[in-house]
Amino acid sequence: MRFFITKTLFYLKKCYLFKIMLEPFLSYHRKLVIAEEKVKFLENSDVVFNTVIQLLKKNGIHVWLDFGTLLGAYRDSDFIKNDFDMDFGAFGTDYDKIKTLMQENGFTSVREFFIAGHEYGRELTYRYKDVNFDFFFYYKKDDTDNLYTYTFSCPPNILLEKGIELPAIVAEIKTPCKGFTEMNFKNTIVQIPANTDEYLKANYGEGYMTPDPNFNYVTDSPNLTWYSQEEISAKCIIYN
Repeated sequence: MRFFITKTLFYLKKCYLFKIMLEPFLSYHRKLVIAEEKVKFLENSDVVFNTVIQLLKKNGIHVWLDFGTLLGAYRDSDFIKNDFDMDFGAFGTDYDKIKTLMQENGFTSVREFFIAGHEYGRELTYRYKDVNFDFFFYYKKDDTDNLYTYTFSCPPNILLEKGIELPAIVAEIKTPCKGFTEMNFKNTIVQIPANTDEYLKANYGEGYMTPDPNFNYVTDSPNLTWYSQEEISAKCIIYN
């Protein structure tokens, strides 16, 4: 079940009272969607993971496990309990290759975030067998070991409509990365940061090896720098 707001409702978002009245419905709907996505993830995640990894390998595209997928693989040797999507890191120089490859192989484009005028400020989400997976694109901007990427979110008062540019808010993520190594995950060889412990501490804090059901990446991650829409102009397009 996926629900999108009609144009009439989209423009009614400007009405403050309408926002208040609609929010309980939207909140309930979001919970239903997440619950459905968790069920599909449990059913199909292994197949989707291996399909995506093998396709990228076959085409010589370097990606690594990132964020929650990396955390689960390293800490739990599995996907994180209650997770409902997958995260892959890639270099910004491979953005066009990945986007073309996904389109040519029939993966459903779900959404795209981007920063106006920024070559690597992008995030892509695709769906296969009802499982979503995200690509985060990294780049270097100094002489340190740090890699930089961005995470995005649509403001909570924005009603989502397919096919148009919506305003988004953005955070810069700075993570130390000292090359890559291999691990066996889900019966396939994958790339992970060579300094995975340091990498995960940067994203989740010193206590990342102990599951914390109350951890909120948006508010609790130590390596995020959030920007206002006035500081960085970011956009989102919802496709499906």
